[in-house]
Amino acid sequence: MDSWHIPSLDALLTRIEGTKDGTGSWIRYPGAWASLQERKDLLPLTDAITQARTLRGLEPHMARIQAILQDITAHVPAPQTLIRRPVWKSQGSTLSPHRVLRGSSTPWKARTPARVPRHGKIVTLCVDACFPYTVTSEEIAWTSSATLAYASALEHAGYRVNLYAVLAGSDLLSNSEDWLVTLKLKDAAAPWSIQAMAVVTDPSFLRRLMFRWWETLATPEKPTNPTYGVCESNPRVIRARLAQVGLVPDLQDTQLVLGANMVDHIEGLSTACAWYTKQLATLAA
Repeated sequence: MDSWHIPSLDALLTRIEGTKDGTGSWIRYPGAWASLQERKDLLPLTDAITQARTLRGLEPHMARIQAILQDITAHVPAPQTLIRRPVWKSQGSTLSPHRVLRGSSTPWKARTPARVPRHGKIVTLCVDACFPYTVTSEEIAWTSSATLAYASALEHAGYRVNLYAVLAGSDLLSNSEDWLVTLKLKDAAAPWSIQAMAVVTDPSFLRRLMFRWWETLATPEKPTNPTYGVCESNPRVIRARLAQVGLVPDLQDTQLVLGANMVDHIEGLSTACAWYTKQLATLAA
């Protein structure tokens, strides 16, 4: 499997900004260069970079995230952790001689599971940013917004969120293997900002910025495929690939959560809220 990790949005933009020739024109790499083709529903590449740099023009995407948060009736519970509290019983694992001598009817110490608040519990949340050409720009925006609304709710409930954009698929380049791209959007210790995260909900993030980044990988022997490969949507496959690159957390106080993707068919507010509510049932306390 081919895999690439981009440490930050700034690193992504810096690489893209360096893909011009001596005349200031965008280099056209072997194979597809859809990042440069005009589309009414997408920003031009230069404008997409400016938007990601300045965070301007993201108001419609921020409003979409806020609409999801305002419409939902179920809320993320505060994080908890499981401990084993000592209790004295007539039977248990450890006998207390002092309690025996005092004639106690509960001389044995046992431990009972109990849940207690755990503020600051870490969740690693992955925004699925890979969509095939058949998925509309509107559906991309709503699907990504649903995941970010959930991330915002986790932060406000007391969790700390590591946020990644994840793109997985196959056949990106001619005769290439399966592939995985991870982009670090936010560290758990960093403050939460809907405006900063809303960049990934704009369809131009995938079909301008990420397309351009992929195009730079092409060579004459391995040009970019016209469709930019086949997107992977199976959560088990994505988790397996994340495990291969070491992104799946192995610490006791962390949890990996995959965001909404194309198979969830999130096309508006009602389906976004339904997906959000479904996540509450799978969130481990």
